[in-house]
Amino acid sequence: MSAGAVFLAVAISSAAGIKEAVWEGREAGSFAVTGTVAGVIAGNRSFTLFDDTGYCYLRTTNSLLPAKASLAVARGHIGVDRNGWRRAFADSVEIVGEGVLPEPLSVGASDLSNAFFDNRLVTMRGIVAAVEGDEIDPDWNFMVMRSKTGNFLAAVYAPVAAGAARPDIPVSPGATVRLTGVANVLPDGGKRKFKMPQITLPSPESIQIVATAPKSPREAPEIVFDSNGIANGQYKSPALISQMGMRRVTGDVVAIAARRDVYISVRGGQVVCAELDRGVAPPSVGERIVAAGFPETNLFILKLNKARWEASSDAAAASSGEKTWMLPQSIPADEVLREHYGHTVGLNCRIVAVPGAEAVDAERMQVLFGGRIVPVDISGAPELCSALSPGDEIEVRGLCVLNTSEWRLGDMFPAIDGFTVVVRGVDEVRLLKAAPWWTTERLKVAVAALIAVTLVLSLCVGSLRRIIVRKSRQLFRAEIGKVETELRVSERTRLAVEIHDSVSQYLVGVAYQLDAAAKALRRDAAAAGTFLATAQKVLGSCREELRRCISDLRGNALEMADMSEAIRTTVQPVVRDARLSVRFAVRRGTLSDMTAHAILCIVRELAANAVRHGGAKHVKIAGASVGTAIRLSVRDDGSGFDAARHPGPAEGHFGLQGIRERVAKLGGIVRIESGPDQGSCISVEILK
Repeated sequence: MSAGAVFLAVAISSAAGIKEAVWEGREAGSFAVTGTVAGVIAGNRSFTLFDDTGYCYLRTTNSLLPAKASLAVARGHIGVDRNGWRRAFADSVEIVGEGVLPEPLSVGASDLSNAFFDNRLVTMRGIVAAVEGDEIDPDWNFMVMRSKTGNFLAAVYAPVAAGAARPDIPVSPGATVRLTGVANVLPDGGKRKFKMPQITLPSPESIQIVATAPKSPREAPEIVFDSNGIANGQYKSPALISQMGMRRVTGDVVAIAARRDVYISVRGGQVVCAELDRGVAPPSVGERIVAAGFPETNLFILKLNKARWEASSDAAAASSGEKTWMLPQSIPADEVLREHYGHTVGLNCRIVAVPGAEAVDAERMQVLFGGRIVPVDISGAPELCSALSPGDEIEVRGLCVLNTSEWRLGDMFPAIDGFTVVVRGVDEVRLLKAAPWWTTERLKVAVAALIAVTLVLSLCVGSLRRIIVRKSRQLFRAEIGKVETELRVSERTRLAVEIHDSVSQYLVGVAYQLDAAAKALRRDAAAAGTFLATAQKVLGSCREELRRCISDLRGNALEMADMSEAIRTTVQPVVRDARLSVRFAVRRGTLSDMTAHAILCIVRELAANAVRHGGAKHVKIAGASVGTAIRLSVRDDGSGFDAARHPGPAEGHFGLQGIRERVAKLGGIVRIESGPDQGSCISVEILK
């Protein structure tokens, strides 16, 4: 018998033996260990057990968990979970008495890198920097903690009752707390890995408030700047700055970027960036404020994260009349960053893109200056979006801000990617020369191009008709064994006719616009351009509809047994790099092909609108069966829109109108919840 076979025949009998077998990757074996239950985490169906040799972490293979402080005999095996991680699984737990719990060990964040503390009951003290709910599992919440020995993460188990809202964690950012829970030193088997040490709390009752959070930014300790602009914490290392608690600064708002980065001029001309917490409205440029947040630095500027603010009772500082440095086209980038960062600069440049469909950032304008692209933040003057166009030559003035990557302690320096000019108002942008409008030659080229596209689309329609006829004949020639198959063929045929009719209507609209443009070409070039622009929008919609029609005919989404997977397959191509979350709790077998196809078309169109028009970074799709109806919603974090005055078919936008007509045919209703800069949520209810 080999040595490995002898090992497998002998059960592991100590907590240290279980830990060693799991984390050193030994072959699977059984165990029988007697020890005291030190901690129970119901959310993971797990508990920690300790004996004279140390601590170990066990997952139950059933829902039965032993009580804390009980003396128990755990029997089980070493195996691999569904994520491929080796674990110790307790198949049975027998309570044999009452154990004695050890006192929690008082540790710091740096101790959580020592394997000795893994799975031990510990107590830690720190300042709450942020409280966030888990986006995947609503029963878990996370707190980002700051302490003198480093930063760490606290996972709090707070189960959500059926039909109830997520319970609040009874702490606020800025509070000093003492936490008692299980230290997580060695990597866990979860799919997500955290970049900070972690402690797991079995419930919110494991949080003891030592000092409440400041009720007002004025109550936070102040970062003092002298007449030279040097802060009393300026010479601390980035690591020590990141471990500080909530701090405040007082100064004048000189610029606001992306509606949340508030640049504050403090004493001595130093500029501090306050990154506002979620839901906090920004102040006005020129207002004197007190801002409080958690200090960090990218080695160039002091930042206050999760910041809040209130108006200062001090008188606003007199305007210093700071000089605007007009930068020459030939200025080197390093000179801009070295000499003008944090100062007001001026550029004579040409607009490449304005916020809209062609721009990457919905709040930044792209300009060409000195042969390079420079972002211009116009979130403080959104009316410039409609006043300016690509090709315009402008003079822009604003605060010069560095573009840097997120800096980590392990990096040498943060990566610098040029600079951004932050505009404070409309008066800081002056039009020097407008871009040329339509010329006769361009109109001729555009008309010829649109005619060519129309011919191509006509050929595509004919090809699509032949594909539909061929598929229909193949379906009717096939042997039909069941009534369900006959209904499926009928539904697909009706779907094909519906697609064909919608494309034909688009082409009729294009023909009307082209006819109007041709008539206006000789007498009014501007009016002709307007008709052509509308025709171009309609053609874009027609082209997109054709692409989707062909994709539906060739795809297999309707044959998928899981509606969530079918929705993800249909929607992912149109959201591109945006994050997509799908939770559709309706069984595919309860839906006809016609209803399933309508749902896929609706969510695809709504998701495409959220990314294309709203610039959404995250799209959430959810659905459920309620009685005889199906309720679904598409929620996004984009720029939103005015639900009462959104563009319609007259402006070349057919998306929402088409959705309303499709839902009406199914006996349903559409609800729109949206507003500027608030994202959007569109709900649909249809009959099964």
